[in-house]
Amino acid sequence: MTKAEFVGLVAAKASLTKKDAEAALDGVLETISEVLTKGDSVTFVGFGTFSVTETKEKMGRNPQ
Repeated sequence: MTKAEFVGLVAAKASLTKKDAEAALDGVLETISEVLTKGDSVTFVGFGTFSVTETKEKMGRNPQ
């Protein structure tokens, strides 16, 4: 599903225009990004948790 399709579905469910739904979605995504940048996590009960994790570097291998 593309962002445009998702915005269309949200607009239909919330009785909003596509422009308003896109603005709301952009605001939510921007806010989640800002919170994650600060090192916190975001939890939506019944949906999921967004958090940042660091992983160790892995040694790559050229199969040639």
